[in-house]
Amino acid sequence: MEGNFHPDVFFCLRGQKVQKTKLKTAAHILLSFGFVFLSACAKVSSPSQDADALKLTEGDWSAGIIGGIPVSDADPLNKSIVAIFNQDDKSVCTGSVIAANLIITAAHCVNQINPRRLVLIFGTRLPGKNNLKPTVRQVTDFRVNQKYNQIVNLFARNKKINPDSVTEWGDIALLKFDGGLPTGYVFANLLLNSSLLRNGSIVTVAGYGELDISGGPENLRQTDLRIANVNFNPTEILMDQRHGNGVCHGDSGGPAYVTIGGQKFLFGITSRGYQDEKDNCSQYSIFTSILPQRQFLLQAARELNQAR
Repeated sequence: MEGNFHPDVFFCLRGQKVQKTKLKTAAHILLSFGFVFLSACAKVSSPSQDADALKLTEGDWSAGIIGGIPVSDADPLNKSIVAIFNQDDKSVCTGSVIAANLIITAAHCVNQINPRRLVLIFGTRLPGKNNLKPTVRQVTDFRVNQKYNQIVNLFARNKKINPDSVTEWGDIALLKFDGGLPTGYVFANLLLNSSLLRNGSIVTVAGYGELDISGGPENLRQTDLRIANVNFNPTEILMDQRHGNGVCHGDSGGPAYVTIGGQKFLFGITSRGYQDEKDNCSQYSIFTSILPQRQFLLQAARELNQAR
């Protein structure tokens, strides 16, 4: 979706659940708490993130974002998820609220795009022929992980490279927006301990999934996936989609959550497909792991909130 770089392996996904916390400016969270940026949204009445609290369940394999079930307006999962609408190519990605004016998403959703051409849409349905008038916010700036730009340049120099042979794409971006959070929206709880993620764990993913916002309304949807390899590489996690459900084209940038003590914690961002020769989203998907990107997020947030 950025410039002339449109690898078919990219996806676009959806959202997550959180707790209510008094909204503070991102600058306050980042500069006052320092590295605790990744815990600032999970510190009040959050369950213990220890091994005993991690509950693995079989999940509902009959549902999928390929398929999936709609997220209702009343579902807490809805309250930290946004659609990211590109006014130039009419594409949609998904992002998660992590501060009063910051959204986390995939780098490939926004790279080389004018921030002012990106609009955030709050709500479980996208406007189309339904005459919906959603709550929107204007993106004003963003930062993309420089590792992702290196990957883009690598593919530009050698178009014959198999994307599956290249790992650690750094497919993560932080967006700043104006206007503040709409009433009822809250920050996502961010997972602080990656050791709680294990091969075989059932996790929840969500997203909007429509590439063309003018093609009609599309609900925010969710489903469960199983972690295939939590140590796929130091910054990415591999998900198993061979059960007929999962993320697909139009789901990029959306979150993956693990449930601990009855609460959902955000740990990953949808990036791309893997070993999917038929390009039908039936094999595996790769998620960018958020915790290893802590330093990028801290620096990006500081830059965004210092810029005018």
